[in-house]
Amino acid sequence: MKKHWLTTNHQHYWVDKTANVLNKVQKSVQPRMKETLRDIWMAET
Repeated sequence: MKKHWLTTNHQHYWVDKTANVLNKVQKSVQPRMKETLRDIWMAET
């Protein structure tokens, strides 16, 4: 149970961090930046 909670917490952190970053850039840049941030988050290392 605790392991599942830690994963959920980590995912929540990345959602908040991504939203904060996207709010600071122009709307025209947001789709590509969101894709790039997702690639970073999903990277194995």
